[in-house]
Amino acid sequence: MKLISLQILPRGPHGLGSTRLKFADEITQLFGPNGSGKTPIVQSIVYCLGYPVKFRADIFARCEKAVLEVECDGARYTMIRVYSANMLDVEVIEPTGTRQQFFNERDYSAYLFDLLGLPFPNLVSSSKVATKPYMATLLPVFYLDQDDGYSAFYAPPATPFIKDQHAEMLRLLARLPCKNSFDAKKDLLAAKRELERLDQLVLDRRRAVDASATVSSPDSLRDVTATLVQLRTEMERLQQTGVTNTAAVAALEQLIAERRKSLRDLEAEVAEIDKRSGNMAQIVSEIEEEVATLNLNEEAKRVFASFNEICGVEGCGLFAFSTESYAKNLLYLKDQMKDLERISAYNTLRKDTFLLQQQQVQLHIKDLEGQRELSMSSSVTQATRSALDALTTQVLDLEMKKRDLERAELLSKRLAEAIELRDKAIDRVQTLTLDAEMTPGVVKLRVAIKDALLSWLDVLQTSNVSDDIRFKDDFVPTFGPESLAQLKGSTKVRVVLAYHAALIEALTYLNGQIPLRFLILDTPKQHEMHDIDLGRYINELKRFGHEHGLQIVFSATEYRHAGDNFDIEWTPTFSGERHEMFLGTA
Repeated sequence: MKLISLQILPRGPHGLGSTRLKFADEITQLFGPNGSGKTPIVQSIVYCLGYPVKFRADIFARCEKAVLEVECDGARYTMIRVYSANMLDVEVIEPTGTRQQFFNERDYSAYLFDLLGLPFPNLVSSSKVATKPYMATLLPVFYLDQDDGYSAFYAPPATPFIKDQHAEMLRLLARLPCKNSFDAKKDLLAAKRELERLDQLVLDRRRAVDASATVSSPDSLRDVTATLVQLRTEMERLQQTGVTNTAAVAALEQLIAERRKSLRDLEAEVAEIDKRSGNMAQIVSEIEEEVATLNLNEEAKRVFASFNEICGVEGCGLFAFSTESYAKNLLYLKDQMKDLERISAYNTLRKDTFLLQQQQVQLHIKDLEGQRELSMSSSVTQATRSALDALTTQVLDLEMKKRDLERAELLSKRLAEAIELRDKAIDRVQTLTLDAEMTPGVVKLRVAIKDALLSWLDVLQTSNVSDDIRFKDDFVPTFGPESLAQLKGSTKVRVVLAYHAALIEALTYLNGQIPLRFLILDTPKQHEMHDIDLGRYINELKRFGHEHGLQIVFSATEYRHAGDNFDIEWTPTFSGERHEMFLGTA
């Protein structure tokens, strides 16, 4: 979701309103003195997205509606929310002109989660009943409230009602399985079925990739494409008037050289397969020796077990552990043998294919050499025709080879996609059956957050906290022996700012993009930070936003961002008693 514009509509002729405020692609700064109305403008952005805001009484009394225009997947949506202290009243105008009306947070959140492509699962509440995520629980990742947003890593507008609420929101954004699914048993069965389906999909696609590899050549797609361009250029040159026998013979010489290169590549590939086969034969021999050793050990165990002096009670279980270990090791070694047999059969098929291609290339070289000798003594027309025929044949062969290589490349891409989906399915099954805190997906997100957090702490010149970052409650960092609660003043503000930037960077790194492509900072506590440090932070956010399509919206009374064509500064334009205001009467 990208922010496009915001406008506050007044309540009656003496109400307070604003002009249509357009968001920048990168940095949007609200700059003005204290008391100029920056915070109601910033709060109205998230208010239109379902965030419960406690405005001052004059906003509810004199402002009628906030109109937020956003863009999702290239389509424009307009959210119009009535200012009300005790109810939700939102109208959404969709790109088709259809109007949707919402009067409760749950329905509106369900609509926006679907619009953002986010799951809307049944989670476990703090009172152990089923509940849903809300925009109010998700937005604190992207919005730092002026009052509480800079004193905690996650500051929702009310006491968290979802069990492990902070962790659950980050899992949703990272497309990770829920930590506390209310439908855990049902979800586990569905997850296992999905994993079985994806296992089969990976197997089918791997077989398709293996099959395509046996018919392809050792040439790369780039090489084949370049050769095709070169041959077509040569054909165009021969078709021009004034070509001599020498030019036709040169064209044939070029074809012969190209085919000889292909022959050398095939010979090198066959030699490499032979080398791998020799190595695998040695590995197979070593595995067979291991199997023989295991069998001897098991036989010795049976002999020992037959002596009453050693094991006089039937079923004594003295060797139970070794028997179980034997079975596991033997099964593992046999699985290795099966894998090696499959690879060996695949290599044999590839070698046979390459040997056949060698024979075909050798015959083609011989034929081209004959055409070259004949062209030397033929007329220009006959020599040119022979060269063109040879070039045409070669172009057709390369077109077929290019098609095979493109198909192999597509199949490899589809296999990689299937493996990625299967890895996520494995992660989900592990989450539902094991300790959800340390699944591979969680570990990967933690590592990404830690790396990004260290970088952002450097940007903010935060050198007085430990770089020994560990996590509790899934994604809450601690710094050596210190938690956020032990940090004070400027250090706490810097760490919170660094954490939110790190979250967005980590989620972008893992998923390619994030559903809400903005970070909103309502008046960072500048009295606790130097302008130069805040400026360095904003500039680094701008750089990241430029690369990844992230918008930054922040308000300030002292620091003033020196922007460019991708940035916009909003300043107060309505007359006030002491200074100009962001809201006023027309």
